[in-house]
Amino acid sequence: MSYIRKSSSGINRFEVAQTWICDFFVILFGLWTILTNLAVLVGVGFRQLRLASIIVPILGGIAIYWLLFRNRQGLTPETPYEPSTSDFAPTLGNYMGLVLAGTLATLYLISSSYVLYWALSILFLGVYYFKDLSKSSLILHRAKHNGWRTSLVVMMALIAMVLTSLAHRPDADDSFFVNIAVGALELPDLPLLKFDTMHGVPGWPIVLPSYRSHSLELLTAMISYITGLEPIAVAHLVLPVFFAALVILAATRLLCILLPNCWPYALFAFVIIFMVHGDQHQSYGNFGFVRLFQGKAVLVSLIVPIMTVYAIEFFVSRSISKWVLLALSQVCAVGMTTNGIFVAPVTVGLTLLSCWKPSRKNVKFLLAGFMSSFYPIFLGLYFRSQFVEGIFDANSGTTIPNPQECMDKVMGTDATLWFFIVALIGAWTVLSNQSLRRLLLGVAFWFILMFMNPFLYHFWANNLTGHFAFWRILWAVPLTAWLAVLMTSAIHVRSSQRVSLMGFCIFLGVLGLFVALVPKRYTFSMSNGTSLEMPRLKVPHEDYEIVKQITSLLGKNYTVLAPTEISLWTTTILNHPYPVISRPHYLEQLRPRVNGDEVDRRLALQKFINNPCVSSSEIKLLERSLSELNIGAVVIKRGPTAFPHFESVLARARFQPFNFVDCPHYTIYYSGNNTLISMRPDLTTQTTLAKEFNGTNRIVLLINPYSFALFANRGSRVERGRVIFVVFSRFP
Repeated sequence: MSYIRKSSSGINRFEVAQTWICDFFVILFGLWTILTNLAVLVGVGFRQLRLASIIVPILGGIAIYWLLFRNRQGLTPETPYEPSTSDFAPTLGNYMGLVLAGTLATLYLISSSYVLYWALSILFLGVYYFKDLSKSSLILHRAKHNGWRTSLVVMMALIAMVLTSLAHRPDADDSFFVNIAVGALELPDLPLLKFDTMHGVPGWPIVLPSYRSHSLELLTAMISYITGLEPIAVAHLVLPVFFAALVILAATRLLCILLPNCWPYALFAFVIIFMVHGDQHQSYGNFGFVRLFQGKAVLVSLIVPIMTVYAIEFFVSRSISKWVLLALSQVCAVGMTTNGIFVAPVTVGLTLLSCWKPSRKNVKFLLAGFMSSFYPIFLGLYFRSQFVEGIFDANSGTTIPNPQECMDKVMGTDATLWFFIVALIGAWTVLSNQSLRRLLLGVAFWFILMFMNPFLYHFWANNLTGHFAFWRILWAVPLTAWLAVLMTSAIHVRSSQRVSLMGFCIFLGVLGLFVALVPKRYTFSMSNGTSLEMPRLKVPHEDYEIVKQITSLLGKNYTVLAPTEISLWTTTILNHPYPVISRPHYLEQLRPRVNGDEVDRRLALQKFINNPCVSSSEIKLLERSLSELNIGAVVIKRGPTAFPHFESVLARARFQPFNFVDCPHYTIYYSGNNTLISMRPDLTTQTTLAKEFNGTNRIVLLINPYSFALFANRGSRVERGRVIFVVFSRFP
């Protein structure tokens, strides 16, 4: 029998509020994901999705009423309350377990033998796990909530929101993710997530079929359509702030289960770890506050903790409402990112299996919990059928990272890796609640035995995660929360006592030493590519300004040839010209399903523009492609050795330099054969255009009356009809 034990002080209103906020989000976003997935399956466009979206608030209201008001069994005490004596158990046996965990981590760092570490860890964890397996059922105690604890959560949420707004760390994946929203708005009748909208080649499919599960980007498009904001502004400035607050609430719910008394200190440690763990590009900290504008980061920081909470609460309460929330949370994982297809079932399966105490009755509830993963499992099987090699890889040649490389990618190296290994295999040792000890112990044991197995990782990569994405299996464990629990164990608080000054100082000392000595680079540091700036789009300024200017210059229906660092941002703006290549690896993923010769041609052009060199074959390819691909603009870096030869090729094709004041490192060439310039420029761009096109026979479309004044003030050539076509508009 499992229990939720309630404190004598009753249910705190803030506790209920934070619970409902998380539940509301899971219900509404889960329903939105189901709706968008159905729309993708049926083959309708964004216009039809907009009309059908009214279903979400209607069904959401019904679901919220039923789940949270009519069937709220999870808050009902099932046994008399018995206060917990302490969150932590500073006994000799527990200290020995923690010392053994630290010894194993040290042995691994010294020997670099992963097989030895894996075998000893399985032996260590297995002995303790099976010894405790048949003891007590899972028991949860109601967490303490009072004024200062509530204030701390609010303060942490505000800090997270501010840091998320100020953090500036551009990520090239936006080339595809933001373009999903851009493509939906530009082509509202095109079947959703079926075709590639980045390169403008008719018939090209979406990069990978598994991306058809995404719903976050379509939500971005919906908000953009309603508010009139650019999709990238919604993705970078609106949604991440909301997600940052939810990350804190989800972490609070998980830590309240693990540490009913000390959870505020663990929450503080959790935020600090996210702020400093930037050792690798794939580190947990780099999927926190600096990257919440992408669904992958939301999965790692928000959805995985909340799935863990729902799995525990379902196994404890055995209620239908918790089962539905558990199922919807996994739907949310799938909607955030295609990685949720495998992360969600693994997270939920490991948690439920670790909650389980062997008995016939418990087996029934364990199987019922497993059935909540039907949605991601169904999608995974469907997408698996689309590939021979794996769910996420377009070719089987992609290198599979072994478990040791995965740990280095996600946890870090040296001292940082040591701390995370100890948290994984040793965090359970510090807890006093025996059933929670078994929970953390079981997750670590089954995770390392099955998914970090050096003899099985090829199987999982081929049949579950895909080759390249295997390292993301480490997202399935909320390891940052576990490390926060381990650090908080420096405080030994009893429920009837306040935190001692000595314990609090030890906790701050441990956390301070970790911050000062362990990470090789902080998440919020220039060495990590992060800067703190006033809220703005999370893009490289100069590169994005060039993209905006090219878009104003060309508009749609043209192609632009530019270095990769510029072309990848082209697809994030509405009514953009199409890049020859957005990012090279997208074309490599498309190669098995499109014309391979066209892929080779575009890759050769991109290689040439990235590093110009002179050869007869490349010159011929460039000259031929300028017309065949309808290239309207070419951007080259200033100062390459092949610059004069490049200029002569462009001059023969009637390309002219177009110099903007904000791009000192690049030169933009536009085609003199263009017949239309569609633009909504700022004053600087208008003045530049007036100088550039004065005296030409170009057809100019002006949508701002002030632009006509600028042209007219430049001389009498406007009166002589050299600007052939002018359209006035009331747009500002």
